[in-house]
Amino acid sequence: MLRILSIFCCLVLVGCAPMEKRSDMPTKKSLATVPSSLTVTKLWSANSGVGAQRTDVKLLAARNKGTLYTSDEKGMVSAFDINTGTTIWSKDVNNSISAGPSVSNGILVLGASSGKVMALDLHGNNLWQAQTSSEVLAAPTITDNMVLVHTMDGGLSAFSLSDGRQLWRYMHNLPPIMLRRSSSPVVTSDKIFAGFANGKVVALRKTDGSVEWSYDVAKPRGRTDLQRMGDISADPVLKNGVLYVVGYQGNLVAIGQESGQLLWERDLGSYSGIAVADGMVYLSGSTGNVYAIDAVNGETYWLQEDLIGRHLSKPVVFGEYIIVADSDGLVHWLDKYNGARAAYQSIDSSGVEVAPIVNDDNVYVLSRRGKLVALEVH
Repeated sequence: MLRILSIFCCLVLVGCAPMEKRSDMPTKKSLATVPSSLTVTKLWSANSGVGAQRTDVKLLAARNKGTLYTSDEKGMVSAFDINTGTTIWSKDVNNSISAGPSVSNGILVLGASSGKVMALDLHGNNLWQAQTSSEVLAAPTITDNMVLVHTMDGGLSAFSLSDGRQLWRYMHNLPPIMLRRSSSPVVTSDKIFAGFANGKVVALRKTDGSVEWSYDVAKPRGRTDLQRMGDISADPVLKNGVLYVVGYQGNLVAIGQESGQLLWERDLGSYSGIAVADGMVYLSGSTGNVYAIDAVNGETYWLQEDLIGRHLSKPVVFGEYIIVADSDGLVHWLDKYNGARAAYQSIDSSGVEVAPIVNDDNVYVLSRRGKLVALEVH
């Protein structure tokens, strides 16, 4: 569930309905039976804690080689064997977790509702803690020498990977209202690309956080602040020198990585995200439509409309298929070449918000209630 944050009082706006229950959202379709060309089998399931009890936190499952890492909202961090689902270790970090975990370079990082950033090694031992200025609602991004944290007050902070000291901080002006979720930046050897609640994507120098270029992705429309919301809550994707970015209520844009110049744009919106592969941009639209867009010219290759109203996760590429999960706890396989539904599997009635993890022929899914499920596909 998406909620709206007022920067004037830092509370959810009174009288504003949750994003997913707006009157202009399409009615969910009944799912027709599909002549499945895939066989989906549950290998194992595990309990990773209470999951995300609040509806605006973004808790993920993260993979590092043969281990899956999770956290629940109360602060229980766990590591599971990817083959069996057996718990390797579990630890209470004594903080209300609101984002993560992220895993890379031998380190696991989580963000807390208090603004705290916590780093553990892959055995669960504490490495360092740092304090940001407000709540963390985007998974931290780990690079070769720093951890990047996007906070709800409009800040992007860089912390040293080795000891957690703050290296620099970038701030932008917040709009009157915004979604209670943020995007995670994408990083190259010398630049950081980040999307913000004001509808801008910004290229920052990695060394000091100074701005190289910025671009207004969102095109505000309507009379009210609610109608003009342009948050970039979906993570940008960088592929072959092109940055792909989408706003909650539009647009989807392709921008030159170095120049910051627009290559093409489409009037499409998403709050969950996009995937880019094989010359296509796959997008889970804000209404539940799934699109395949030509990555070179922005033209629609196919459109899947059977999943409207289902509040889809970010799409994931799985061989010849695209995978999306939904708020009813179903995982869907779509044909990558025409968008046709190929299979679906029920995971947990609490729903699935975050993108599944793909590893060879297996798919790993974390539900909102903290159920971690391994699926074998053949």
